[in-house]
Amino acid sequence: MSQVFMFPGQGSQYKGMGEDLFNKYPEIIDIANEVLGYSVTDLCLHDPNNDLNETQYTQPALFTVNALEYFNAIRQGNVPKFVIGHSLGEYNALLAAEVFDFRTGLTLVKERGRLMSQATEGKMAAIIGLEIDTIRKILRENYLEGIDIANINSSRQIVISGLDEQMDSAERCFINAGATYIPLKVSAAFHSRYMQDANIEFRNFIDNFEFQKPKIPIISNVTAIPYSQFEIKETLVTQITSSVRWTESINYILSNTQKDSIHFTELGPGNVLTKLNKTIISDFEENEYKDSIKVKDNQEKHLKVEEIVDEWNSNNEIGCEVKFNGDSQETYRTRTKAKILFDHRAVIYLEGFNGYFELKDLIRA
Repeated sequence: MSQVFMFPGQGSQYKGMGEDLFNKYPEIIDIANEVLGYSVTDLCLHDPNNDLNETQYTQPALFTVNALEYFNAIRQGNVPKFVIGHSLGEYNALLAAEVFDFRTGLTLVKERGRLMSQATEGKMAAIIGLEIDTIRKILRENYLEGIDIANINSSRQIVISGLDEQMDSAERCFINAGATYIPLKVSAAFHSRYMQDANIEFRNFIDNFEFQKPKIPIISNVTAIPYSQFEIKETLVTQITSSVRWTESINYILSNTQKDSIHFTELGPGNVLTKLNKTIISDFEENEYKDSIKVKDNQEKHLKVEEIVDEWNSNNEIGCEVKFNGDSQETYRTRTKAKILFDHRAVIYLEGFNGYFELKDLIRA
C-alpha cells in the first residue's frame, strides 16, 4: 500500500483541535511555546482571546497540530511514499520529508503568518460549479483582470482572490452565471499578486536558513511536481503569491502510483482535503476511462486502415494506373506502395506530384 500524507491549511482550524495529542508530545509543545512566546495548547484548546482565526495565530497553531498528527502516525509505523500540504500545510510536508526540524518549521511559519497578517486589503471567495476555463472567461469578459486564481481545489471548487471592488463585481457576475459564490473568512487576498510585500520580506527572512534534501517526494503547490532540492527557498517564497495547484498535484500522484494500492491520509484537523480528493479521483478515473476508449477507438481505426493498405498493396503493383473518383478522363501512375499516415490515413504517392493522396479518393483506371 502506497501511503500519501496530506496536511490541511488555513481554514481547517477549530477550537479543541489536537485535544488528544498535546499530552503525548510534551517535548514538542515545549518547543512550540518557546518559539511562539505563548501557550499553543491554550490557544488550540481554549482560545481565550479569540485569536485562533487570526492569521498570525492560525498558521502556527495548525502547523503544530498537523505536526502532532504526523508524529503520531509515524509512531504507529506508517511511512508515506509522497507528502503534500495545502498552502500552510506544505510546511508540514517539508517537516515530514525531514527538510527541516519542528523548531525551524514553526519559526518559518510564525514569520509567514505574521507577514501575511499585515496584508489587510482584498477578499477571497470559493466558486462552486464552474470549471476554471469558464471562470477565467467570465473574469476576462467582465474586465476583472485584477482578480487572481488562488486555489485550484478541484474541478468544481476554484478560489479567487482580489481587491474589494473587483471581488464585489465578481460576486454578481458568478451568481448570474449560475455558480455558488462563497466569500471566505480571511483578512486579505492571499495567494495573489497582492501578497507581494509579504513575498519580498519572507525572501529576506528565509535566506537565513539551510535546508536538507527531501527524504520523501514533496509535491509542490506552485509546480504540482516534486520539490527540487535546490529550489526549496524559492518555491516557499513564490508560494505566497502563487496559486495552490491542488488538483494537479493529486493528479501527479495518481499518475505516478498504482491506483489500486494508493491510500490518502489527511493528518490534521477536519477532512477538507479528503472531500476534495473524492472529486479529483473521480474525475481522474473518468478521464482515464475516456482516454482508454479513445485509445481503443484509435487502435480499431488503425487496424481498418492497415487492412485497406494491405489489400491495395496485394492487388496493385507500383506504377499502376489510377484516376480520381468522379474523374473518368485523366489517369495517373502510382510511384510508391500505399502506407499509413498519421496512424489513420491510407495514402500513396503519384507520379508528377509532391505529396500524398488518400486511397479513398482513387480508383484503378
